Amino acid sequence: MNKNKTMLLWMGLAVLVIAAVVYGVFIAPLGGSGGALKYHKPGDFIVTNISDSSRLMKIQPILEYDDSVRSDADKEDYLKLHQPIIRECVISIVRAKTEPELRSTGIVEQLRSEIYEALRLRLDLPYLTNIYFYDFVLQ
Repeated sequence: MNKNKTMLLWMGLAVLVIAAVVYGVFIAPLGGSGGALKYHKPGDFIVTNISDSSRLMKIQPILEYDDSVRSDADKEDYLKLHQPIIRECVISIVRAKTEPELRSTGIVEQLRSEIYEALRLRLDLPYLTNIYFYDFVLQ
């Protein structure tokens, strides 16, 4: 009976070790850290004119980024430092749109994609994951 308990104990220990190795090698690198997504609001809302119109666009982008990627710098400080460039990218993309374009279906996704790509390329933001809009008003 004592030998069976010892064997059962060793088998249980082996299962725990194998589970820990599987988690460490396969699951944790896939983003098992949880809660790594953070959000940055680049200043107050942005109001800009739009192409070929007397109307104004009010927009408030929110940047979502993965804080677990490239931990060599404080990402929030980097985004705050480059806030003027972020705002300029948003303004130049929105300002280039016409009123009919800004009223069309799918424009939010289009702007999200264009701003996302512009910021990733211009500021080298591999940790940027998404762009959200808090305000999106054509006045």
